[in-house]
Amino acid sequence: MALLALFIILSFSTAKVYFKFKKAYDKNQETIAKIEELEQRKKELEARISALSSEAGKEEEIREKFNIKKPGEEVLTIIDKSPESDKINNKNDDGFFPGIWNWLENLW
Repeated sequence: MALLALFIILSFSTAKVYFKFKKAYDKNQETIAKIEELEQRKKELEARISALSSEAGKEEEIREKFNIKKPGEEVLTIIDKSPESDKINNKNDDGFFPGIWNWLENLW
């Protein structure tokens, strides 16, 4: 009988230790994943810093953030002249019935 009681006590103790181990192991895995994520972020930031240390990198960042241009530069707008874009651009949304009429006209 004493042996059974000793076995039960040791079983509970072993279970407690196992659950503590499992919790610590899971926390360790989360920490490792977080460290890897932070190392990746560090690499990205270092690459960005090195890009910003050059004149071309600074210029690119300023153009991207503030949408500016150098003196003498012009903005180029490209317009698609395909038949499909004409249908999209000339779409007539006057209402329900004109929309049905246009749909019927397009059938023939």
